[in-house]
Amino acid sequence: MINMNNEFNARLKCKFRKIKGLISTTIVFCAALSIIYFLYWAAVMTDNMILSYTQQYFYPLANLLSFGEVSPEIYRHASFVLACAIIPLILSHVWSDKIEETILNHHAMMEDIAERKARTMQYLNDAKQFDAIKNFSICLSLDYASKREITDSAKQAMNKIIYKKLDTTLSGLIPNLSIISDEVFILMSNDFNNYDFIYGSMLKLLAKIKDTVDKKYDLEMIPSVTTDATTINPRPQNIKNRHKEIQSFNFQNRALTTAAFSKKYKHMNQNKYAGVPIGEYATFGSQQEHTYELNVVSKNLIQTLAGLK
Repeated sequence: MINMNNEFNARLKCKFRKIKGLISTTIVFCAALSIIYFLYWAAVMTDNMILSYTQQYFYPLANLLSFGEVSPEIYRHASFVLACAIIPLILSHVWSDKIEETILNHHAMMEDIAERKARTMQYLNDAKQFDAIKNFSICLSLDYASKREITDSAKQAMNKIIYKKLDTTLSGLIPNLSIISDEVFILMSNDFNNYDFIYGSMLKLLAKIKDTVDKKYDLEMIPSVTTDATTINPRPQNIKNRHKEIQSFNFQNRALTTAAFSKKYKHMNQNKYAGVPIGEYATFGSQQEHTYELNVVSKNLIQTLAGLK
């Protein structure tokens, strides 16, 4: 839109520059002729011989401007008419500036109206697109680091206890929240306006649990979180699979959001947990390739939780 506007302005200014150049040339030409005819009139008034030899050059224009005058005064009259002609030419030069400015302002106004209409249409189209996104899910998985070896069964037992604690506390704190705990811990809701409270509450509770677990069992709990948004109520298995695929990109100890969630979240004028775009990631080697456009909310989730204790 801006490039088109600049192109129109450049073309219009070029045209008016040519018009004003022509007017300026005409003013100079009329002024020069006015002086020449006045000097010629003065000369022929003092010496008729000049008139005899040169009037063939000066008479045609003087006759045209003097409306039938036949005496030598015809040349003085022509000089006067040429001088007077400069006035409307000067006014035309001034008017051309004003006309150019008016046209430019009108065009800019029309371009602004068109641009605002385009933005409104884009907003309405985006609103329809984002209104279709009805649900969000938060998927949490836990791993552990320790100086001693931890068996998978021990990890699963620990996760079961932690997920149960999260389930019990969050269920009592937040109504209408769907919670599923298995290999991962999943929160599902359609209340996007309450997302900050849901996500923040989970983080605060997770920070307390992590502090207790790390001290009691002499290990370090490593959480990973993915937030996604969908147009339909998602199946828990699909949420878990997407989370695992995203974790396969070596995103352990990070809190991430998908582009679908981030765009819906920002559309609602929310930004606390929007995240910073980090690009697209694709899975390979499976029967079906999946591409994820991701945003990072916490690059170091352990450090984030430490600040919430």
